[in-house]
Amino acid sequence: MKRLTTLITSAAVVVGPMAVAATAQAAPDDARKPAAYTVTAKVNIQEMDLGEGVVKVRGKVTPRAAGKRVFLEQRGAGLRKWTVTGRATIKRNGTYLFTDEPSAYGTHQYRVVKLRSNGVRKGTSPVVAVRVYEWQKLAQRPRGAFENIAVSSTAIVGGQTYLYSFQPFTRGAVSYVEYPLKGLCTDLRTTYSMHDSAAVGSSSRITLSVDGVTKVDQTLVKGQVVPSTTDLTGALTLRYDLFSNVEPVSYPAVLVPEVRCTR
Repeated sequence: MKRLTTLITSAAVVVGPMAVAATAQAAPDDARKPAAYTVTAKVNIQEMDLGEGVVKVRGKVTPRAAGKRVFLEQRGAGLRKWTVTGRATIKRNGTYLFTDEPSAYGTHQYRVVKLRSNGVRKGTSPVVAVRVYEWQKLAQRPRGAFENIAVSSTAIVGGQTYLYSFQPFTRGAVSYVEYPLKGLCTDLRTTYSMHDSAAVGSSSRITLSVDGVTKVDQTLVKGQVVPSTTDLTGALTLRYDLFSNVEPVSYPAVLVPEVRCTR
């Protein structure tokens, strides 16, 4: 009787693991979801001027999928829709490379997509962005408050004409203009001078304020030409005030002011 009990116990020990193995083998293979592709992405530059550089988007796909395609998608800031703008083949080491030459200023967002293949789900890279700036004539941007000023006029200095310059309509009267920048611009470049019609011996003055802080306070005499640049990083508003005289007639001019902006 004791020998029979021992045999039964031994059989139970053997059958237990076999039953577990059989149960595990019976589980369907498709219950395990395949892993998704991991796609990395980085750009070679964070900001650039329009037409003066090439954006390179490079990264790696894991697991490797040599010979398969990845797609570059792009959208503008504030937009929801992505547009495919490039296709590339994954190299043997899993890397890829895209190049892009932005045709418009603004913030360009990029991401790279590897579609499902070989039982591995689709993967999408994090979004990377490049700010593309353009030098724009300040006179062509939307302006705010203004009085007694022409901002798209032609100034004549030293016999040379300068389009899109700022000048007062009536000499001796208050003359100013404001421009909202909304933090989208980084730099201002221009030249301060007096129109050729100013009288010999006359003087005038030009001030530039950025967010209420005076950045330029330039006194001018006829024949004087003063190139100037001003940092506008983060600025919300700029304002020009032009001070002129009736006698002897003075005629201050801001020659073709330009700003570097993303929008």
